[in-house]
Amino acid sequence: MRRDFTNPGKHHLSVTILILLILQLTGCSGVTPPVPPDYSREKLLATPETLRTEQVELLLRTDLWRDFMPLGPPSGLQGVITLSAMDSTQFPNGIRAEAAYVLTAGDTWRTYLDNDEDRSVQEAFRKAWRFRNGPHWGPEIPVDVVVLVLTPDTEYLIRAPDQYILKAE
Repeated sequence: MRRDFTNPGKHHLSVTILILLILQLTGCSGVTPPVPPDYSREKLLATPETLRTEQVELLLRTDLWRDFMPLGPPSGLQGVITLSAMDSTQFPNGIRAEAAYVLTAGDTWRTYLDNDEDRSVQEAFRKAWRFRNGPHWGPEIPVDVVVLVLTPDTEYLIRAPDQYILKAE
C-alpha cells in the first residue's frame, strides 16, 4: 500500500474519521440508552413474588453487587437475574426476562437486561440474565427487584423483595 505524504491534510482527515468511528462504537456518542417502560412504584411494589404463565410457575432470584476491587474505581450496581421453574421442570422456550427495576426506600432505577442469557448459570429448569452500570447505591442496603418477563403472548412482572447489594472486594 502506497501512502500519499504530499497531502498531510488527507492523513489527518482519515485519523479524525477513525477516532469519531471508535467513539461512536464505544458508546461515547452522548446518546442516552433506551429505558424500559415506566411503572408506578405502587404497581412495582404490589407485584407478586411468583409468576404463573400458561406453561410454568416461575420464581425470581437475584445476585446484586458493587465492585470495590482495589485496581479501579468502585463500579455501579451489577446483577444477575435468575428465573427458575418452581417444580424443576424444563424451562419453556419463548420466555425471557426483558428488564429489571430496582427499588430502594426512595428511588427506582430501571434498565434493560443483556440480550443474551448468562450462560454460566443455565440449567434445564432455569435461565439467567445480567445487567451492569447501575447506580452507586449501597452496598449492604435492602432493595426490591422487579423483572419484566415476556412470553410470545403477553408480559408479566415478578418481584424479589428485600434483596441486599453485596460488596465485592
